[in-house]
Amino acid sequence: MIELNSLRIKKLLVTLAFTLILNAHAELPPSVYEEMKRGAGEVVVVKVSKVSQGDSKSVGQRIQLTYEASVIRVIRSQSGLRPSAKITIQSSYYRFGPGEVGPSNPRRLKKDDVVMAYLQKWKKAGDYKIAAGGHSFENPPTENQSKILIGGKTPREVLNEFKFQGFLALNDQHWQSYNWVFSRLDTNKDGRHSKEEYIVNGVHMNEQARKGIFNAADYDQDGFVSAFEYFENRIITDEAKLIFEAMDQNKNGQLTRSEFMSSKRIKDLKLAEAIFQALDTNKNGELIIPEYLRVWGKWARSK
Repeated sequence: MIELNSLRIKKLLVTLAFTLILNAHAELPPSVYEEMKRGAGEVVVVKVSKVSQGDSKSVGQRIQLTYEASVIRVIRSQSGLRPSAKITIQSSYYRFGPGEVGPSNPRRLKKDDVVMAYLQKWKKAGDYKIAAGGHSFENPPTENQSKILIGGKTPREVLNEFKFQGFLALNDQHWQSYNWVFSRLDTNKDGRHSKEEYIVNGVHMNEQARKGIFNAADYDQDGFVSAFEYFENRIITDEAKLIFEAMDQNKNGQLTRSEFMSSKRIKDLKLAEAIFQALDTNKNGELIIPEYLRVWGKWARSK
C-alpha cells in the first residue's frame, strides 16, 4: 500500500482543520481516520469489564463514557502494555439534534465486548483515551483472518499487486460527491442510513441490489450504515469496479479466467491463478461484479 508522505499528511490536516472551522458539523474524510489509526500509540485488543457514562440525555450534548477493560492482545504499545493489564479508556458520544450531522461517534461498547482499540496514553498510569475518533474501536482480527494467504500472500499484499490505493485515491471531487449522496439519502439527518432510508426508499438499482450494498457497507452489523461505513464502501467498490472493467476485455460484465490471466495485471502467473480461484467463489470459471466485490471488500478491510 502506498503511504502518504509527511508533506501530504500536513497538507491534508491543514485543509481538514480549515474545513472544520468553516463547518463544525462535517464528517471527516476516511483518510483522516486512517492517519489517526496509524498515529495511535497503543493498538490493543481488549475485553470490557465495566461501562460508566455521564448523565447527559439531551440532544446536542456530549456524553462521557468510561470503560474498564483487560488487555487480551498487544499489536503495538508505546507505554509498554502487556496482555492481562487492566486499563481505563476514556471515550465520548455526541447526541445529534434534528438536522445535525458531524464526525462519526466511536462505537458504544457494552460489558464483555471484545474490540481492537486505537488509544493514546492519558493522564495517569493505566488511563487511556481514544485516538482515532469514530473509528477508535473495531472488530478484532480473528485467527482465521490473520492466516489467510492467497498464493502465499496476504489479502493486503494481493491488493498491492493490483496497485489498489483505497483511501489514498480519495480526492476532493470524490469526497464532495460521496458527501452529497450520503446527505441526500439521510432523510432524517441523523448522520447514518437506516434500512428504510437506503433499501426501502432508495431509488437507484432494485431493492435486492440495494440490500446487498447496505449489508456490505454495514461492517459492524448494527443495522445502520454510518457516514464512515458509507464512504469506506464507496471508496473500495468504486476503485475495485474500475480494475474489474479494465480486465473485462469484451465489456460484457463477466470476467473469464482467460481475460483475467491475459490482462497481465498480475505478472506472476501462478499467483494470478491463485487470486482468480479465490475470487471465483462459485467455481464456474468466471467472475461477476457482486461475486468479485464480496471477496475484494473483505480483502480491502483486512488488517
